[in-house]
Formats: sequence, C-alpha cells, structure tokens
Amino acid sequence: MLGSFRRLTAVLAAGLLAATQLVAPARAAGDPGIVFSSPVAADGITAWPGDADKTPEHAASSRLGVPCWQTSNDPKDQYIYLNLDAARIPAGATDAVLTVNYFDTPGQQLTAQYDSVSAAFTPLPWFTFPGSGAWASTQFRMSNINFQNRANGADIRLMANAPGGVISSVCISSVSVSFADTTGITVTNQSLVFQQGSGSVTLSSTAPSVAWSITDDQYLPVASGNTSTGSISTASLGAGFYNLRLTAGDTVVATTLAVIPPLPAGTQSPQGKWGVNTHMNHYYNLSSALIRTLALTGFSHIRESLEWPRIESGSPGNYAVDPQEDAVIADAKANGLTPLLGTGYRNPLYDGGHTPSTPEGLAAYGRYQSWWLKHFAGTTNDIGTYNEYYQPGFNDSACGVTGACFVQLMKAAYEQTHADNPNANVLADVGPNKGDTSFRDQILSLGGLAYVDTIDAHIYTFAGPEGDLDTQIQSLRTAADAHGGAGKPIWISEEGYPTAPSFGGSMLDQARKSIRNDTIMIANNVGQFYWYDALNDGTNLDDKESTFGLLQAPAGPIAGMAPKPGLVAKATTIRALTGLAYSGRDTLAAPLYSYRFGSGTSTTRVLWSTATGTSSVQLNTTSPLEVTDMYGHKITLTPTAGVVTLTVDQDPVFVKGAATSVAVTTAPQATVAAADPSNSQEPTAVTVTIKGSVHNAGPAAVTVAGQTKYALVLPGKKTTVTIPVPASDTLGLRHVVATVSRLGKTTARLVAWTSVEPATKIRVVPQLTATAPTGLGVELTNTRASASATIQDLSWTIAGQHGTAGAGQSIAPGQKATISIPVTGLAPWKAYAYTVDLTTSDGNKVSAKGTTAFDPIVPSATTPATSINLATDASWIAFTRPWGGAADLSGSANFQYDATGLTINAAVTDDVFAQTETAPNLWRGDSLQFAISNGLPGENATATELGAALLPTGPAVYTFGTSDGSPTGTTPGATAAITRADGVTSYRVKVPWAALGFTSQPAGPVAISLALNENDGAGRAGAMQWASGIVTGKTTTLFLPATFTG
Repeated sequence: MLGSFRRLTAVLAAGLLAATQLVAPARAAGDPGIVFSSPVAADGITAWPGDADKTPEHAASSRLGVPCWQTSNDPKDQYIYLNLDAARIPAGATDAVLTVNYFDTPGQQLTAQYDSVSAAFTPLPWFTFPGSGAWASTQFRMSNINFQNRANGADIRLMANAPGGVISSVCISSVSVSFADTTGITVTNQSLVFQQGSGSVTLSSTAPSVAWSITDDQYLPVASGNTSTGSISTASLGAGFYNLRLTAGDTVVATTLAVIPPLPAGTQSPQGKWGVNTHMNHYYNLSSALIRTLALTGFSHIRESLEWPRIESGSPGNYAVDPQEDAVIADAKANGLTPLLGTGYRNPLYDGGHTPSTPEGLAAYGRYQSWWLKHFAGTTNDIGTYNEYYQPGFNDSACGVTGACFVQLMKAAYEQTHADNPNANVLADVGPNKGDTSFRDQILSLGGLAYVDTIDAHIYTFAGPEGDLDTQIQSLRTAADAHGGAGKPIWISEEGYPTAPSFGGSMLDQARKSIRNDTIMIANNVGQFYWYDALNDGTNLDDKESTFGLLQAPAGPIAGMAPKPGLVAKATTIRALTGLAYSGRDTLAAPLYSYRFGSGTSTTRVLWSTATGTSSVQLNTTSPLEVTDMYGHKITLTPTAGVVTLTVDQDPVFVKGAATSVAVTTAPQATVAAADPSNSQEPTAVTVTIKGSVHNAGPAAVTVAGQTKYALVLPGKKTTVTIPVPASDTLGLRHVVATVSRLGKTTARLVAWTSVEPATKIRVVPQLTATAPTGLGVELTNTRASASATIQDLSWTIAGQHGTAGAGQSIAPGQKATISIPVTGLAPWKAYAYTVDLTTSDGNKVSAKGTTAFDPIVPSATTPATSINLATDASWIAFTRPWGGAADLSGSANFQYDATGLTINAAVTDDVFAQTETAPNLWRGDSLQFAISNGLPGENATATELGAALLPTGPAVYTFGTSDGSPTGTTPGATAAITRADGVTSYRVKVPWAALGFTSQPAGPVAISLALNENDGAGRAGAMQWASGIVTGKTTTLFLPATFTG
C-alpha cells in the first residue's frame, strides 16, 4: 500500500471558510481576480489548467449558461493554477483569502494549495460541495503567504477530487484574492509531539495577544491563558493526548498535541518489534522532526523505500541516491531507528518500463536491490523485494500477476543481494493469507521460500473479526512450515487503520486497533511489525488512502504535524510491552480479551472489549496493580478482599502486577454511569454506585473530573455519589473516568461513556405534496435536561431565499418543535443547499448546513406527476470518455410505493445497448443501480444497494450491499420488467420492503440515490448519477431525501 463518530478536534476551524450563497460576493476594488469567460477577463491574475494539458480552450465549459473552466477527470489534469501580479500583492502581506465561485455538484471536493513561507504547495483542508445544483461560493484562508511563483510557476493551485478517489470535473467561473485584515494565527511547530517536561507550542499571529486553552482526552480543562510572546509551554503537562484551541477576535484555530514520557533505556534496538512505514521523499522538509517524533514514540525501525528509477537512471548501471535520502537514513540511524529498505517497481531502462520479467530485466532488478542495500552497509541488513507484486496496480509485468512470476523476481533479487551482501536479511511479501491464497500457495509450492530470509506479509484487518489477525498469521505460519519455511521468522511490514469517516474509521478506532494488533502479533510470535504509516499522505481527512498516518499532515494554519491518539497509543504500548514475552491468554468469553506478557510482578495484561458497552472485571490479587490506559495515564489499584475492580471497554488497558486470574463479574463492588446522551451546554451527571460489604465499609472517596466527594459506605447497602462533569462543546462520544478510594488508596477504576449532542439539535426535513414542494420543516430538539430553549434568532437560506422565523418560541427540556418555512419556486428532483443558524436565549449557537431535495415517492395507484430528468438533474461521471449528450444517455425515473414494497420506474434513452455480464457484475454493462437508507442523508451510515439489468438471460435484480447485514445476492422477492425498444430501455422494478432493509413501509423520509451505468460495447464508459454515494464513494451522506406522499 505504498504510494468521525467522534470529532476529536475542530481541526483548522479558521483554515477554511465556507459559504452557500448562490451569487458571487462583491469583489473589493483593487482585489486581483479573474473571470473564466470566453475570452478570459483577467485582472491581476494569470491562470492556466494543468498539469499535463495546459491549454485553456480544453478547460473551457459552462454550467447553466455560465462560462467556466473545469478540471479534468484525469488525475494529471485536476488543477487550475493561479499566479498573481506581484504589483498587486501588498507589501508585508501575510494572510490572504481566496474566493472561488464554483458550480455546486453533489459529492465533489475542492482544495487549494499555496506558496507559503514553509512550502511551495502548502495544503488547505478539503471543502466538500453541499450539492445545491446551482452556482455557489466558498473561501480559503491562507496564512504566512509567500507568493514567489514556486507552485509550478504559480502562487496558488486549485485541486479537485471526490470521495472514493474519483476525480471530479469541478467547474470554476471566477476567483479573486483579497489580502486579509482579519486576524491570522499560525502554529509554527514542525511537530506537536513533546517529551514530557519540556517544549512549547510556538505560533505567529497578527494579533497582539492570543488566548489559548488545553483540554485532555476526556475534554476536561487542563490549562488556559493568553500569550503575547507566541509561545505556550508544555513542560507542566503530564503524559497524554491533548486538544489545543487558540482564539484571537473571531479567529479560532484548533489542533492536537501529545506529551510522551522520555524513552526508557534499551527500548529501541535492532531486535525491537515496533516499526513504522515512512514516505520521507514526500516530505523531506519535515523528515528531521518526524524522525525525532518516531524515536520519542519508541519505534525501533522505519520502512523506507526509493523506487528503482530514483536510484538507477540515465543509463544502465548509473546508480546514485538523493543526498536528502542519505541524510534521512543517517538521521534515522542516529536516532535509534533501523531502516527496512523497500524496493519497486519498474525502470524505463528495462523491459519497456514494465515490471521486469525478461532475464535482463530480472538481473537488473537484482543489481538495483543489491546496490541499494550495499549503499547503506553498516546501517541496515534488511531489505524487501518489491511491494505487493500480487496487486495489478503495482505490477504490470508481461509475465503476469502470479506467484510463479514473482518467484523469478525473488530468485534474481535474492541471489544478487546475497552475493554482494552476505549478511543481508531479504524479505518478500508472499501475498494474501485469507480468501484467495493462490498467489501465496504458488510461491510456496515452487520453493519460493528459498529466496527469503524472513517471510513478509501485509495484513489489514480493518473492521474484521478480532480473531482475523490471529487466523491470517497462523495460516501463513502453517503453510510456510509445510513448504520449507520452518524456523524462518515472520514479519508484517504493513498493517494499519485509516481514520477517514467515509470509510467508517475514526481516530479513536485507529488508536484502539493499534494496541490490539500489536498485542495479537506479539502473541503470535511475529518478529517485527510496521504500522502503515507515520504521517497522513494527504490533507483530505475523508479520504481513506490519505488518513492511515499516526500524525496529521500540515494544513492551513497548522504548519507542522499534529498527532492522532494512535501515536500516543503506540508510545504507551511500546513502553508497556517491550522486553516481555507472551505468557498466555486468560479465559474470557467474547467480547472480552485478556493477553498476558511477562511473569511474576512484571506480568502485564492487555484487556479490551469489542462490544460497544462496558464490562466489569475483577482481578484476584493480594498486591497492588498498576493500570495504564492507552493515553499513558497510570493509576495504582489496591485490592479489597483480594479483588481489584476494573471497567473494560473498547479502549485497551494495561494491567501490571501479580494477579492470579481475571473474571467478568455481574456484581462488581462499584459501578459508574454517565447521563447519556449529554449536551454541549449543561454539565453531565456521573453517578458512582458502591456496593457495601464488611470489606469496604467506611469512608470512601469518589473522584471524577478532578472533583472528589466523600461518602460513608455501609455493609449491605448501596451508596451513590453523583458528580457533575463540565460540559464539552466537542460533539460525539466522550469517556469519563471515575475512581474509588478507601483509606487513601485507590481500589477501583471505572469508565462511563456519553454521547455529547448539541444543546439544540437541528434537523431539516423537506415538506411537499405529490406535485410540488411546500416548505422546509426545521425540527428543533432541546436536549437540555433542565432548561428550556428559547429561540432568540433563527435565520435560514435556501436557493437564494432567506428569512427569519420562530423568535421567542420556547421548547421545553427534552421536547421538539417544528417550524415550517414556506418556500417558492423550487422543483422536485433537484438538490438545494440550505443553511439554518440558531441562537437561543442562553447564548448557545448552532448551525446546520447541507443539501436537501423535494422528491416525492407516490402511492402505486397514483401516476407520478414529476420525474427525474437524467439529462438535467443528474451528473455524468466519466471513466473513459465524456458524455455524448441526450442521445448518448438520458431519460427519466420516478418512484412509487405500497404496503408491500417500493417500485423504481425508469425510461432510459441509450443509443447503444451493451450488457453481457452475469448478475453479480451487471454494473459493468448498461444497467440501473439504486440505493436507499432510512432517515435523512447521513443519519444512518448503512444502505441497501441493488442493481437491475436486462441480461442475456433476461431481467435480473441483484443486491450488492444491505443495511441490515443480510447476505448479498439475487434480491429476494424482487420482480422486474425490463424491456428494450426503439433505443429506450424501460425498467419497472419492485422490491419488497424487507429486501430493502425495512420491516415495513418506513414512515418518515428516506435517503436515496440512483445511477445509470453506460457501456457502448467497449467497457464501462461512465455513469449518469442522480444524487451521489453509489459511483463516487459509498456513503449515505451524499444521498438525497425522498418523501412518501399520500
């Protein structure tokens, strides 16, 4: 792989300012700008598309009659470059705002990269289009500008993308740049990871003073103040993961920081188990700070690669290494990090630039690998042959993507490497160890293990079963032992977890997965394992491939690397388990896991649960136990009557000490519960209950969030203590830790979870009849437990309409109210961006921005009055060619319902019909795809997706994914009438509610999406997509709402 249910941070809140207005804001006189009309009207800005095709005429397009420049679907042409006239840049300017007028197509994304004092391509956070189907505007804030034309000859470049990695054709009508007179704040540290007892956050600002506050992993206040020196000391912070917020005027910047204890002597060694993948050639400017951060974390190894042409170029045998790479490896060695060198993939000097397969190419690859290792003699002996040879994206060998082909390469590389480097440790990733293992099995059967010293694997379990990692390692060990590999070590040079919400990941899940994976790999005698990877490969936090890092990449006002909780979890794990041998696993029923390492008083258990709730466990012991959470916080628990009580949840904990056993208990000595859900305005009540006995009777101290209350525990009685925890304005899951002490000694560590909601929740529901939109329903829920929510101001916008409503209306605690806002001039089947901004009388402010639509699903006995017009309401997603107009692919679609199911109707005009696939692959040919999810878009992460097509065998309906986890396959109970006549393919597909994931007809709105796949006989050319979330990334957030009409 070389190449949030919990919002842990409000990352870069000031880095990206988004607006949903439908007309361009007025440009101040003197601001440089450019309008992409024909011809282009430039005023102080020169622009060109790129990179591969720089011809402006090729970028020229229009939307709704407005001329614009569009980016290409080609990843080499996803940019528009902007270069400012130097005379229009004010002397001493440090900050600028880029205003972009864009056509708002659902699911598209845009970012800007600019020339700053720190880098020529300083990235900004990605902006995801609301999807109004109209012209709109957004702004990007740029700090510490240094407009010196270093971004490929420009000062700024716009870059397009879409969820799922599909490059979108974003159309831009104009841009302008203003030089900000608002306050700017930039965090200037290259790394926001500090050794405990030292360091400071450094920042620059145009304000004379910046207010700051730090909260911990529980979002509890830790420290705050004001700085006029541009420095905030971290020396007094304990080990842990923290959130930092900086405020100056209306500017707010938020990020994370980590404090890690000094590394104990002997933690790092060439025999150490922990490694991490790096892509240093992507960020040489950060390499020194990154290496020191990884060394402080405790890693012993990095996996670093340079592709073949970067070592051998110009002519055969002309070898050289970039001096920057030499410096990186020397720096790594000096900081205790032993490199594992990676190799790949092809070289234009051999085999026509393809993965080598000829004798000459194979021999050349062996020489390249051998030279690369010999160049670093004395630094490392470890080198890997190729990277994921079994992936077609990495391997374009004329021989093919087979184990037999790889064995040829393994042999050539191994023999040459060992001939020149007798102490070499050569690895090779032998392929998948679950599902189709034929690649691996072919390597083994052909004697491929003779050409490795260490067996390598890449294992990504993601959200798979907890035992999946066990199973894969054991499968590899068994197969290797049976084919001459007994005694050869197994390393895992790639394993990791992305944090992109669209993938279903989160920063919290990554941290949890890190500890669990490490535990399981050590228990399975894996010699070394390398997390993928150290630093995010991009700034799009919703893109899977960009978010594997333990650190976030610099973006916007954060000039350096900001840690994720996973980095702190790695540091904690390394310190807890280094030097300890696996000694067994405690017998606990799923979902609980307990692995033991070491012996005697050094015995360290790693405990966790895979369930969403908590469990109480008791450890039998006569001596105190030290408990360390995944953030490095330590506490010593003293047994009561030979028992220590502990809460176990999805956050792994390390328990050190001579406990004789561990068991789940349904009658623990103490329990904790937090009010759930909680809200961002009121304190959260946390209640600890102590079950009294002769062993714990007497005074007890309960501590929560730094507050301690005392209670008298009586035998045979339950004692409860309630402590209010300060409110958090960070929404999502929040954990709270409570402790119980007796006679000055802590006897129990308890954990509760609460979901933090806005004090007032906003839900925007379309209101319509079968023929037309009637209004916007703004549903307000007061989540406060004790206070009413009185509307001070509620302002709204949709499709150029705006107004206020509801002032003075009061909503009782825990109650809802819906304010109906009349709308006019809107049409069904079109997407409209909306905003709702609410201020209540207690000062609480909350906003909702998104996309809605007025889409009727009518009773089966009613003829639909309106339909989707695919030519105007849908978007073309190009794979091999642009859309050819209405004759190429167009038509209409609508939906009906009755008590038994949903009917999808479509009439599709298609000049060439091509469908030769079987049902599981019907999407490759001309076909229809439909997806549905309960509730409004994004309210439920899962959806049911199906396809329908006229196959050679007749009409077919196939389910590709289900919202309830039921099996995929032929859609149960579905009926389909699909015919083709006079260039039109007609669909009438009825699907039972049960097959769509519902027990009966849903009452409220549903979220839907529709796509028509196009194949004219030469493969899938593209797709016409109404809404989104099917073709461009599988996510319900891009669906549109549909309403059942009476």
